[in-house]
Amino acid sequence: MRETLAAGVLALARYGSDEPLRDPVCGSGTLIIEAALMARSVSPGLGRIFAAERWPRAAEDDWSGRRDRLRCQIRPAAAAPIVGSDVNAGALGTARRNARRAGVLADLTLDRVDVAVAMAGATAPGLVVGNLPYGVRVDARGGLEAFDSALARTLSREFSGWRRALLVDDETRLARAGGRAPDRLHRLVNGGLPVVLGVWDGRR
Repeated sequence: MRETLAAGVLALARYGSDEPLRDPVCGSGTLIIEAALMARSVSPGLGRIFAAERWPRAAEDDWSGRRDRLRCQIRPAAAAPIVGSDVNAGALGTARRNARRAGVLADLTLDRVDVAVAMAGATAPGLVVGNLPYGVRVDARGGLEAFDSALARTLSREFSGWRRALLVDDETRLARAGGRAPDRLHRLVNGGLPVVLGVWDGRR
């Protein structure tokens, strides 16, 4: 998942930087890292040099001053817990390296946990978000059905009252994985694959 898609998913889910966020299938950590950057008000591309800065008219602008002002807006830490978990230890290692490179590792909690036993902990309700495994990443659709059912049970048992935003490859999976039909649908593209984002706004 690209960073731009992760940021878009969080925006469509109406993620608030003061609410807890949990990704039970965090993989390499793209969604939780973007959430941490948002929570700390780190502007996109702040560490990059853009080609437009060398354009004749643009070169007259105070790019350095703009960056300094944006850096002054960065918060020292995320205001609410951001937790990512995955059953794959290798993926978690990648998530840690990516978070450290992005400067937000201290804002994250990373755990090796299967979705069937994931727990919300003692935090207030917030947002559960996840880029669920697709058919191209597993050997059989039967594996996806079992995964979706386990996730739905966990969401119902441990994350009652939390909002949800799940990215899937097949719209028919949303009610099965989310426990009921989503309140909103957004059709997106992930790495050239058409995908659907289901968002559950209600706290049921």
